[in-house]
Amino acid sequence: MPHLIWPPTKNREAPLEVLEQVLQAPAIDHPSPAPLGQIALQRMMQLIGDNARRTIPQPLPAIVFIHGDYTGLPEGRARQMAEGLLATSAIVCGFNNNGARYKGDRPVLNTDIRFNVIHFMAAETGGQVIAAKHESYADALARIVDELHHRYDLAFVPPAVDGKYHSLKVKLNGEAQHKYSNLMLRYRAGYVPTFQTGHFPGFDESLLTDADVVSALGRTLKSPIPYADISFEVTAKTASARATSATFMLSVDGAGLTWGDLPNGERSEQVMIVAAALSTTGEVIDTIIKEFKVMEPTGTERSSHKLIVISFSGNVPKDASQFRFIIRDSQTGRIGIKDSTREQLFPAVIVP
Repeated sequence: MPHLIWPPTKNREAPLEVLEQVLQAPAIDHPSPAPLGQIALQRMMQLIGDNARRTIPQPLPAIVFIHGDYTGLPEGRARQMAEGLLATSAIVCGFNNNGARYKGDRPVLNTDIRFNVIHFMAAETGGQVIAAKHESYADALARIVDELHHRYDLAFVPPAVDGKYHSLKVKLNGEAQHKYSNLMLRYRAGYVPTFQTGHFPGFDESLLTDADVVSALGRTLKSPIPYADISFEVTAKTASARATSATFMLSVDGAGLTWGDLPNGERSEQVMIVAAALSTTGEVIDTIIKEFKVMEPTGTERSSHKLIVISFSGNVPKDASQFRFIIRDSQTGRIGIKDSTREQLFPAVIVP
């Protein structure tokens, strides 16, 4: 499931260009028994929430589903997804094309399946699902946009930034209830207080197994998209010009990583790195896969991270003409790619 996050823009062509890049990326099969549609939905929500929490000033994501809401998710997954969104200002809305009957926002028939997930997330985030057929979608979208523009922000300081779900109730006082007896209040059902950065509440459980991640990174080796979610530079050292091994050093911008708090107050993150030697035709000759636990440098402010240096050794095939390095944030799946030629990594030493 390739992904790109594109910031708000007035360029109407930019989203189409980004979509075209995503469509050109190679598909990634997922061997998990969970339906691909469920995984795609959860992954999309993770990425929207992750991007919203990293953007300063924080945006107000409005997620609109043009959907009949035949969706179903295990109760725990649906709750995780909702709590992840409640750590942001995201609002979920949707169109019900009258093709599906709404079964309510609770599991039915004593199962652990949450039916009508779009309705559930809309209720949790203070959004709404509007009954609209295809010919009235434009009017329904205009109504949603108009209501978003006329919302009021009510703010308060949470008692503790604990990353846990708390129920929320908003109501009019007695005089206002009498004056506005027909008023309908629409607000989020709860909130999750979190820091600006850190692990995404409700999404600590990875959607991919280790085998899935290795497979996904293998597909990324041939991706035409230069993923830049994580920015880094690569240098290399060899013992001599004829050496068949080298030490690679990645200088990673820590702002692209999702730091998790440790009990001692420090913060760490797990990253996976792939280094591949390629032939002149782009065929993979040799691959190195490494997993690292990196620590955030002490004294680093949470809004600004220093460079993280990661080093490892590997083979340098004599017939390799180019190299591709991939780094993946194990928590969010964010990816960075860096391509280098042999000459860039190992510049010739000129002896006078």
